Amino acid sequence: MLTSEKCLKLPELTISLDHSEGDLCFVSHAHSDHAAPLHSRKPVLASEETIAIAGSKKQPHSHIGCRLIDAGHMLGAKQLVAEYDGGVFAYTGDLRLEAGLTSPPAKIPQADTVLIEGTYGSPEWKFPNRELVFLQIEKWVSQNRGSNLIFGAYEVGKAQEIVAFLNKYCSIVPLVTPRMDKICSIYEKFGVKLGRVNIESLEGQEMLSHGFVALLPHNRVNFSLASTMKSAYGRDAKTALVTGWALREQFPVDRAFPLSDHVDFEGIVQYLRESGAKRAVCTHGEEGVIAEHLRRAGFDAVALFELGQARQLTLLSSEMGEKAQAPAL
Repeated sequence: MLTSEKCLKLPELTISLDHSEGDLCFVSHAHSDHAAPLHSRKPVLASEETIAIAGSKKQPHSHIGCRLIDAGHMLGAKQLVAEYDGGVFAYTGDLRLEAGLTSPPAKIPQADTVLIEGTYGSPEWKFPNRELVFLQIEKWVSQNRGSNLIFGAYEVGKAQEIVAFLNKYCSIVPLVTPRMDKICSIYEKFGVKLGRVNIESLEGQEMLSHGFVALLPHNRVNFSLASTMKSAYGRDAKTALVTGWALREQFPVDRAFPLSDHVDFEGIVQYLRESGAKRAVCTHGEEGVIAEHLRRAGFDAVALFELGQARQLTLLSSEMGEKAQAPAL
């Protein structure tokens, strides 16, 4: 059974999904809002990469009938696929269908019930082609070679993707924060080469006196920082953010590029259609809004909170019926 507490109840145990209330805890990836079980005493289902990036010493467990498949969101991100009572359940965690520069694309399993993320889960969210965004960033970098460039990004996951981009597309080795550098080192242990310089190293301090490209935490990058950098180094400074929210929101930076590590609405529809799911359960974001949009698109969809204590969902519930054919969007 799937419960509104985001747990999968199997006959022999309860598996919690990105939290630590179950007997066994599935951790989809290493971002802090998902990785709390890695710092608890509970046994975990997780990839080796996720455990390492989160700084945990845990050993990953396994469970008969459960398997982990790629989720695409970042290095080590996984989905949980569980077989139970003749049905198949899939929990996506955070999901990206396209291949990244530092992680493979998500796989789409065949499943009866899917608990799917909806961070960008309404139709107005339609991301441009990933390669097109890379080319836009490359052009912006090229046009501003005379300025110090500061990119803002999440230190875990997105920063490593931007380092890989700058290496591959721009032949640039950027300055990074110590935390970004540490995570890059873990990526390299798993075969993802990332050229960068720790901004606090002697080499990093030397680079600051010349033209540089740097990555800093997204919440520190704004026009005020650019002004401070210009005064400190006597060179024009420009700022940019790299985030899916740039598609619709305004930020106090010179450029914001809509590069996301999540699926958009069309990606959610594609996943559900190809999985053959009889029911979609929505989590993250505005779950009720997402479920309503999916129902309009022809899916048997419900928000996680709508399950309720008295309405736990079995993997092959008789109330599901056959999934309606979703129209092309």
